[in-house]
This record gives sequence, structure tokens and C-alpha cells, in this order.
Amino acid sequence: MPPISKAELLKPRIEHGTVAIEGLGEFTIRPLTRAEAFDVQTMRDESVLEAENLLISLGLIDPQMSPNDVADWAAVAPAGHLAAVSMAIGRISGMMPDSGKESYKSPRAESGS
Repeated sequence: MPPISKAELLKPRIEHGTVAIEGLGEFTIRPLTRAEAFDVQTMRDESVLEAENLLISLGLIDPQMSPNDVADWAAVAPAGHLAAVSMAIGRISGMMPDSGKESYKSPRAESGS
């Protein structure tokens, strides 16, 4: 495999995903960038609730929601709805404890060496 160029390294590669909530519908999500993930982690030290609202608002593509919109949704929805969306965003962003195990494999493991 050839070395990666700087231009290729800096090219955006944010892919979309979906999460379905039974009885509600399907949401389009995206992973957070590293900078966004740091913002969420920093905010988590001050307020877990505000950090979750930020995470969902950043990672939710359709429908688009501000952190205040997410807070309004949280006030009227079962906790599991927001948890499902935030966990899916966290998973595809590599922010969950097991994300590294699923997302990254060593070259030796792939080559069978």
C-alpha cells in the first residue's frame, strides 16, 4: 500500500448512517469530527445533559436540530429515544468504549500474518 498524501489525508471523509427508532422513524446521522468530539467531551465535565444535547445536535443530519431543539425533544420523549440516537452517533464517531475494537484492525490481522 502506498503512503498517503497530505491532500488525501486532509480530504473530508464523513459518511452518513441511519438509526431507526421503532414507532418514530429513521434518523440520518454522521460521525463527529475530532474537534467536535473534544468539544462534547469538554462540555461533559460541566454538564452531561448539555453535552448529550450538543452531541445529538452535531451528529443529527435529518432532522437537523439545535441543542435547544434537542432539549425540547428530551422534555417530551422517552429517554430511550435520545439514548438510541446519541449511542449511534457515539458509536460511528469512535467515542464508545468498544468503538476501537470494531473500527480499527491491525494490518497483521487483516493480512492474516
